[in-house]
Amino acid sequence: MNENDINEFMKMVIPMLKELSKEEIEGQINSIDNMSEEEKQKFIDAILLLKETEDN
Repeated sequence: MNENDINEFMKMVIPMLKELSKEEIEGQINSIDNMSEEEKQKFIDAILLLKETEDN
């Protein structure tokens, strides 16, 4: 993936993130079976930071 591909992907993802509550994001990520609890928490933190950054 190049930078342009990533930017296009983010343009699609950001509006979807804005529609989800923190609880919905956590619930969806915590339902992933193939991740450790540490990996899940890192993923949750990253998604919430991205959501927070884009909300401002």
